[in-house]
Amino acid sequence: MLGHCKRWQEAVYLCEMQKGMGLMLPINQIICGDCLDVMKGWPVGCVDIIVTDPPYKKEYIGLYEKVWRASDHLLKEDGLCFVMAGQYFFPQVISSFPSEWVYLWCGCFEQRQMACSIWPRGISSAWKPFLIYGRKEHQFKHWKYDVISAEGGYLKGKDVHEWGQSVGQFVTLIDRFDLRGVILDPFCGSGTTCVAAKMLGRRYIGIDISEEYCKIARARLRAFDTGVPVKEVGQMALFGSKEAEE
Repeated sequence: MLGHCKRWQEAVYLCEMQKGMGLMLPINQIICGDCLDVMKGWPVGCVDIIVTDPPYKKEYIGLYEKVWRASDHLLKEDGLCFVMAGQYFFPQVISSFPSEWVYLWCGCFEQRQMACSIWPRGISSAWKPFLIYGRKEHQFKHWKYDVISAEGGYLKGKDVHEWGQSVGQFVTLIDRFDLRGVILDPFCGSGTTCVAAKMLGRRYIGIDISEEYCKIARARLRAFDTGVPVKEVGQMALFGSKEAEE
């Protein structure tokens, strides 16, 4: 109970800080809803970084352009966008970004432990691209290695979401590229980006249209505070425990 109250107070405090600057954002929260609706009315320049792993299926690709366009005014002038991408529709993903955004780089998430079979191409893909775009040119300080190793943890993200990624890899991504400020994930799923951000002491906002996965994401974030293993919390959420519904 005390831990829950402390987290609630922290969230209120952060919201009040934003309010004092003329903003009102759901800092360090998971919001259930269509991200296009949720982000309406957010002020210009209120987000520093977007880190997200959107669904890769063809029927979702058309949504990308709408989300990037809706988030364009939310990103600060020097804001960055890190997006995991499926390879089969990679050209369409590239073309979804606003033409005024600057392509900065394409990195690699290793997934050697669970290579993905691309049957129409006869390819067993052992890596996944992540695209980096910016609202303007950007040079990272120091040299950033563009391969995020699996380090034995790739499968862990699948415990709580069929398309989930490894928290360890997202921690590496956020830490290595020194991503700070408010980190937004408009397709947060089971909360991997937000969990990684919290582990690093970063501020985050997660949005997902699935109430089930929002519950799991909140439970995973609580696990960081309580010390309950993430897998156990994820299982409780999947089976609809009372705690996961809070």
